[in-house]
Amino acid sequence: MLEVDNIQYCQGSVYSLPVENASVDCILGVMIAQFLDLPLFYKEVRRVLKPGGCLILHGKGSPTAVSNPQLNMRVEEIKRDLFEGLWHDRTHFNLLKYTNMPELYSEFSREEFPLQHEMTLQDLLHYMMTWSASTKFCEREGITYAELRQKLGGLLGGEEDKSWLFEWNNFVYCAVKPMPS
Repeated sequence: MLEVDNIQYCQGSVYSLPVENASVDCILGVMIAQFLDLPLFYKEVRRVLKPGGCLILHGKGSPTAVSNPQLNMRVEEIKRDLFEGLWHDRTHFNLLKYTNMPELYSEFSREEFPLQHEMTLQDLLHYMMTWSASTKFCEREGITYAELRQKLGGLLGGEEDKSWLFEWNNFVYCAVKPMPS
């Protein structure tokens, strides 16, 4: 872990952080909003943030192959057909790009930006295996990750070594705790 004098790392539940009241300058969460009990999380954020401190939540949409609509269609079919009923019930936060996030403080912003990256079929399969629905599928079907990966590879088809340019829509929600009046 990076050793920096003015950064402190701690591990704990997001609902009960092991830090003093009003002691944190910034809380950063990446791809977690859809898994949180937001009212409970916001209560803890209000407790630990210093006045002027900020909460930053980062999310991203699904990758889209820039010039391969057939591959995009196959990925969407897998998400819809194979993993039906296995998605977390609050994935709508990502689908709506955090525009539906409940406000924490009156001073907040939402930003959106694209990122592009070259990926092979193997890279895409690796990414798909990080989905929470993949874990639930393996549990439901009684199969291993390797078996699911093989199944997904067969459904996606294509050349394993060929790469495509993918784009992810990224979005950030930032809320700033007000200074005392």
